[in-house]
Amino acid sequence: MSLPGSRAPGFGDDFPRVYNTDKPRGHELEEDTRVWDIYLDQAKKYDADMIQGFRNIIDDLLVFAPLFSAVVATFAARTSQTLQPDNTQILASLLLENSQLFRTAGNSIVMDTVSAAIRGSRRTSADLWVNGLFITSLTLSLSTALLTILAKQWIQAYTAIVPGDAKTRALVHQFRLQGLIKWRLGDIIESLPLILHGSIGIFLMGLVLYIYQLLT
Repeated sequence: MSLPGSRAPGFGDDFPRVYNTDKPRGHELEEDTRVWDIYLDQAKKYDADMIQGFRNIIDDLLVFAPLFSAVVATFAARTSQTLQPDNTQILASLLLENSQLFRTAGNSIVMDTVSAAIRGSRRTSADLWVNGLFITSLTLSLSTALLTILAKQWIQAYTAIVPGDAKTRALVHQFRLQGLIKWRLGDIIESLPLILHGSIGIFLMGLVLYIYQLLT
């Protein structure tokens, strides 16, 4: 606690004019003492730098993550069709088999040579890998978008205006700051671009394998 007439670092000669003098000893933490105004001014400067850094990351993610998720969802929907039975192909195969059976009716030797109709999907392990990579990439990108929105809401709650005197506002701000540190919001926000980068890498792996299938 500063003594009457003392200066806080960083305020220079303007400190006595900006803030009131301290109360007598034993009354420094009352509602109208200058310690709360000093705390709020320093907290405002600290929050400005921290929140601006968070918002820069969040704004970039809110633009890129949804667009990227839409692209990945298109590929995932397309490749998922190869995992399902092709009803048109199955029907055509059944009709071909019936036609061949009618032609070879009564000839057991020739009937044995009739190829069986396709009963299910002809998916390969490569199809499973491609679709699995796309689905994984989509899950990560959507998770990034969701966590980004939650982080943005947390920041809005952190910076919300608190009514009351300087002491009340200082105590509420300290409570919010302790919660932000406890839940490691800064680490979470800084890890979101890494999750999105991983999603992009997985998508590129699936895209390369998908293109390789088309060319072979």
